[in-house]
Amino acid sequence: METNAAYLAIGPVFATPTKPGRPGVTLDYVRWAAANVDRPWFAIGGITLENIDSVSGSRRASHLRGVRNFERPRRRPRLPAIPQTPSLRAFAKIMSLLVVGTTALDSIKTPHAENPRLLGGSASHAAVAASFFTKPHLIGAVGDDFPRKYINLYRKHGLNLDGFQQLSGQTFHWSGEYELNMNNRRTLDTVLGVIEDFSPTLTAAQTRLPYVLLANCVPDLQANVLDQMHRPKFVVADTMDLWLNIARAPLLKLLPRLDCLVLNDSEASQLAEEDNVIAAIPRIHKLGPKYVIVKKGEHGSILSGPQGSLYRPGISA
Repeated sequence: METNAAYLAIGPVFATPTKPGRPGVTLDYVRWAAANVDRPWFAIGGITLENIDSVSGSRRASHLRGVRNFERPRRRPRLPAIPQTPSLRAFAKIMSLLVVGTTALDSIKTPHAENPRLLGGSASHAAVAASFFTKPHLIGAVGDDFPRKYINLYRKHGLNLDGFQQLSGQTFHWSGEYELNMNNRRTLDTVLGVIEDFSPTLTAAQTRLPYVLLANCVPDLQANVLDQMHRPKFVVADTMDLWLNIARAPLLKLLPRLDCLVLNDSEASQLAEEDNVIAAIPRIHKLGPKYVIVKKGEHGSILSGPQGSLYRPGISA
């Protein structure tokens, strides 16, 4: 308790093969920690899916043996098709989603290949991914150089394009180079194009959509869209280090209006001004968002919310 550690491990709670001959510290000690430890802490040791509910008072628990002993199936099971019943269609309507962000072209170079003018942009990828679960409304702008095949792709996925504009000028274009370690990249060129002055006006129907994803873009644009919404049920925003560097004040003003903020581990540390990500997350909650998702690359992600934290490992694709 007198150290400067960013988080502590409390345990082993139960007897565990990884610490032979060492008895558990008992659940009374866990309850004591819940009442007295003033920094993030994890219950560890002998915790399984069968006994985790008994670890009362702990908001974070480590379940390593179960993950280590998990046997991946040799062949992916074939799932039955889900019938499109009226109830499912009604559910998709309830889940109607507004996605605003960049619709762009990316030129990407890696040590193995190089591809110019690929479909890019935060809103493009978020809306297409969401189309497998609902009917997203895409809000974005592209130039007259935007390939028709990408607009056809949007339509193929059933995106509502009422808020999608094709303007005179250049499409937002990002060019970058990735190293062998894909966490490391270098921006070669950025052309803002038509999004530099883009300020969307939502239709009456769009302002009443219940779920909003403010995909990564300028915080002022995210706030502009949110100003037009009529009491959405849940608002998620994604951000990045660029806005933390050049638009920190507008971003901080936006945070109390969000239900969930998404960012990567280095951005979480930068936002909270705290090097340790685990210690940074509570500071981000105090800035406004009830939920925080921290992306950790190949190490997976962390979801933090009122009920505690959920850690998910990266999965090879």
